[in-house]
Amino acid sequence: MHKFLSSSLAVMSEIVAFSGQMLDA
Repeated sequence: MHKFLSSSLAVMSEIVAFSGQMLDA
């Protein structure tokens, strides 16, 4: 369960960072 939680957290942060870059561009 911890692995799933941490992996989904990493994916979420990556998506957030990606969206931020797209909005900045």
